[in-house]
Amino acid sequence: MDISKLVIANNQFGFDLLAHLSEEGSDQNCFISPASISQALCMTNNGASDKTAAGLARVLRLTGMKRTQVNQAQSTLWQALAKVDPKVQLRAANSLWAEPAFPFAASFLASVLDHYTAEISTVDFSQPVKAAATINSLGGREDRRKDQRSAFCRRSASGRASLG
Repeated sequence: MDISKLVIANNQFGFDLLAHLSEEGSDQNCFISPASISQALCMTNNGASDKTAAGLARVLRLTGMKRTQVNQAQSTLWQALAKVDPKVQLRAANSLWAEPAFPFAASFLASVLDHYTAEISTVDFSQPVKAAATINSLGGREDRRKDQRSAFCRRSASGRASLG
């Protein structure tokens, strides 16, 4: 699988995102992983249709690539990155969280599990503090990484996301 189109798209998306975040003029540092953000949006795009799917493809700079091509390229890219240096362990903590009353479609789940190795769970979003704690605990699971440091995302009043 040729991943060059995806890599180019990820780079363009990353620069677009950085430019957008820089427009806010904040004096705070901001750490982002455009490849991770792209992967998460590509994963969720499997459940999008029509205008939403087209909008995501445009923002992610993936126009001209079929969804199946994007999924396969994402999978191939992350497998390749995990093998770059045997001393480095690269693991993505992909997960999807559904409100129990709104389960994911079977075709969406199959695509996400096949290409993104995501964990699928449910959480009660009517209790936002508890839901956030449950979701954020994924990053610190012992089976995910030996180093127990985990990061979570905070959103300020201006809408800017930061790691905390």
